[in-house]
Amino acid sequence: MKGKGGPHRRPTRPVAPRASNARPASARDITRPAPAADELLSIPLPAIDLICLALTAVLLVIVLLGVSGPLRILLALAFTTAVPGWAAVRVVGMANSATGALMAIPFSLVICTGTATIMVWTRAWNPVGMLDVVGLLSIAMIGWSGRGAFRTAAGRA
Repeated sequence: MKGKGGPHRRPTRPVAPRASNARPASARDITRPAPAADELLSIPLPAIDLICLALTAVLLVIVLLGVSGPLRILLALAFTTAVPGWAAVRVVGMANSATGALMAIPFSLVICTGTATIMVWTRAWNPVGMLDVVGLLSIAMIGWSGRGAFRTAAGRA
């Protein structure tokens, strides 16, 4: 039989001695809530909305003009990684927290991958057409979900 308490008792870890100058925890320290891991975003939502709308508008204009090259690829990558998911997060109402805002990335990837998969299955694959449709829907969703925030931000200016 090892240690005290029989063979089924889990061994305890030694407790480090408390420094002599350390003050004991008060009730106020114990009841004070810890900082939330899911605090509100420090960037105002209308600013994120405007960035997403500007990115989408620039990308759609570049596509309509037929410009190709690294700029279009980088803009398309940024768009497909963030904008459709941000629109979905805004509509669902999860954008006020850091966790909700970070969910925009997986949401975007799911939306774009799902749309592409459906287009391939229906033999209607057209990446530019998909970008146009998802971009226009994202603009509509961000505009619809942020309509009050845009008015409030405009009223403060």
